[in-house]
Amino acid sequence: MSVELPIDLIEYILSYGDPEVTIKYKAVINQLKYYKKEFNYLRHQELNFYGNWTEEQTMYFILNRNYFKVEAYGLTCNCKTCINIQLDDMKSKKEQILKWKLDKIQSQRVEHAYNISVEASRSNSSPFVMN
Repeated sequence: MSVELPIDLIEYILSYGDPEVTIKYKAVINQLKYYKKEFNYLRHQELNFYGNWTEEQTMYFILNRNYFKVEAYGLTCNCKTCINIQLDDMKSKKEQILKWKLDKIQSQRVEHAYNISVEASRSNSSPFVMN
């Protein structure tokens, strides 16, 4: 036995949207309201950088704060593409560090071999020949 709902009821239910998306939208709106309050407070301070800004410049303040937030904490997007980019960056950084370590070890070995050959040439004997 299947139950079929009327299309109007289905559209009404789906109009609420995904709860996770709704929570994220609410968080964004709350952050925007906070930035607006902060801007209004700062622009009324006499010796503040934003002291002579007008109400119409609120958007620039919000974009500025958001830019500083992204710079401080890095990429904040949680989509699959951005996460894959972050993972690839971390992987390439690890590979670069590993390559640097291996190059450092190799250069230390070359330097050690050079030092041995210099010492041997000073003493006029081969370092590879056992007496």
